[in-house]
Amino acid sequence: MQAYTPLSKTKIMLFAGIMLLIIFVGIALVKGLITFNNNIYNGVRIAGIQVSGLSSAEASKKIESHFHDYFKNPIIIIEHSNKKWQIPAQQIDLILNIEQLAKQAQSVGRNGSFINKIRERYQAAKYGYDVPLVISINEKKLHDILKTIALTIDRAPQNASININGKSRKVVPEIVGYKTSIDKIAYAIQLQLTKNLTAYIKLDNYIEKTYPKIVAADFNDITSLISSYVTQFDPKNINRTHNITLASNAISNTLLKPHQIFSFNQKVGLRLAKFGYKEAPVIINEELVPGVGGGVCQVSTTLYNAVLLADLKIVERTAHSLPPGYVPLGRDATVVDNYLDFRFQNNSDSNIIIVTSVIDDELSIEIYGKKRSKIADILILSIIKKVIEPKTVTKQDDKLEIGKTEVQDGQKGYEVLTYRVKILNDREISRELLAKDEFNPINKIIKVGTKKIQNQTIDAANPKQNEKDRDIR
Repeated sequence: MQAYTPLSKTKIMLFAGIMLLIIFVGIALVKGLITFNNNIYNGVRIAGIQVSGLSSAEASKKIESHFHDYFKNPIIIIEHSNKKWQIPAQQIDLILNIEQLAKQAQSVGRNGSFINKIRERYQAAKYGYDVPLVISINEKKLHDILKTIALTIDRAPQNASININGKSRKVVPEIVGYKTSIDKIAYAIQLQLTKNLTAYIKLDNYIEKTYPKIVAADFNDITSLISSYVTQFDPKNINRTHNITLASNAISNTLLKPHQIFSFNQKVGLRLAKFGYKEAPVIINEELVPGVGGGVCQVSTTLYNAVLLADLKIVERTAHSLPPGYVPLGRDATVVDNYLDFRFQNNSDSNIIIVTSVIDDELSIEIYGKKRSKIADILILSIIKKVIEPKTVTKQDDKLEIGKTEVQDGQKGYEVLTYRVKILNDREISRELLAKDEFNPINKIIKVGTKKIQNQTIDAANPKQNEKDRDIR
């Protein structure tokens, strides 16, 4: 009699696994998860259309028949307010790849390992498997259509503004802007098209509001004139007058909130011919020479004085190399593109606004803000610390005839201290040193001619004859 040998644990587990596999395959066969043809498995749909049990060719015909009429009607509808835009398939070159769809439907449950295939077929049969549409469109054409639509909707935001004329004060409310997100709309359209070859877009979901920086409420506290300053110019100098007006308009109605810094160069921009500026005298290297934008410094200087009288904080200011004649010594502010700027800060506790005007021969700049109580009177005091006399320099000039001279008058130089003085109840309560400026003198130049006179001989022995020859000439 042979002795009984118990099975090993490994053999038992192997036997159990084989039995489970046989049972699983049996269930799969019963449920139709294993077939011996190339037809599409149960539960598989294409964009919601049942194609189970169909061959690839049969599925292609069914999809083509179902979507045939879609290409006759607009497939994209876009709505906004009371407007509607309809876009047919032909306008965006839409193509539905039917053969690829049928192949994808047929491939469901036929990829990966045996277990993965059975699992995918089971999930399709129980829960369904939807193959999205495979389409191609001309994205540029779609974007161009959407851009055209956006042009009817989009608008830039506009700041609120205030018009002050004496005691008259009129506020124009702000305008909210709209910006249509074209890329998001295009993506949403393509996503919807892959589901059912149609797309419905409500534009309200894709329009962003853009708000201006200045709103009507910003002018609530602007009720009083804080300071003003006026300078004069020669209106007969047409180009200079034009430049003054252009720069003046650029800074007019500028609102500054508390702690905000104003930059003249940033606000006015580059003084170039392409921006409308013309050639007029400018100071370069202590000389008046023609230059584009001449006269703009009178605007920065006038603003500087209005700012001083408004008791605002000066951040950056530079004096001219020569003192201009339209303001007292030490009270000018020069500006140069990308180099010298005039900047100040609104160090008050409320909004302020700059208002400018050019009338006849006067440039006026006013600063308005919240009415102040118990404010000191402000006096801008310029003290000449030193007067520097010009020198007299003699220079030979070969363009000037012998015996002739020309004189270019010189100009005195100065060292100037400028203070902002506050007076309250007839008492000086503070004195702020604003600047110590030095204006170099301009030497007096005497030009002596060295150019010989043609067809004339100078007789050193007969000076009277020489003098007679000059008289004749």
